[in-house]
This record gives sequence, C-alpha cells and structure tokens, in this order.
Amino acid sequence: MATANQEIRDLRAELEELRASISSGLRNGRAREQLHHLAEDVREDARDIARNAGASLRQAWSRSRHAAEDAYHNYEASVSRHPISATAIAFAGGVLFAALMRRR
Repeated sequence: MATANQEIRDLRAELEELRASISSGLRNGRAREQLHHLAEDVREDARDIARNAGASLRQAWSRSRHAAEDAYHNYEASVSRHPISATAIAFAGGVLFAALMRRR
C-alpha cells in the first residue's frame, strides 16, 4: 500500500511539473499555436479511429448475422432431408440431458 501511495504522490508531482511547463510554454504565442495544432490533430485522429471502429463493428455484425442465418438454413435443410434422424437425435439429446440433470 505504501508503494501505491508513493506512486500517486510521484504522479501528482509529475503532473504539477507538466502543468507548470505547459503554463510557461503557453506564454509564448508560438508554443500556444503548436499546442493548438497538436490538439486539432489529436481530435481528428480520434474521429478517424471512432469512424473506423464503427465501420468495423458494422461489418463484423453483418458477417455474424449472415453466418447465423446460413447455419439456421443449413440446420433447417438437414432436418427437412432427414426428419426421422433429426427426431431421434433430439430425443437422445433430451434423454441425455434428463439423465445428467437427475444426477444433480
């Protein structure tokens, strides 16, 4: 615990040094302008990252949805082709599940 408290104190001291450094740098108009441009670049990068993440998420969702639909259609076709086997497998699965639940 003492280590964590010391790290917090060190971090606060470093933040204070950074704040003082930025404050003195902002007095210089050129540093202020550079900081402004840096902030604009960071903002634009954040927008690009968010935009790309949203597009990737939509693509992943679409692929997942299509894969689930394909699996369902394959399952449905298999049951239609082999209704007796599908019924027997479902019955055996139910018996196995009941036996496992009874043991508890």
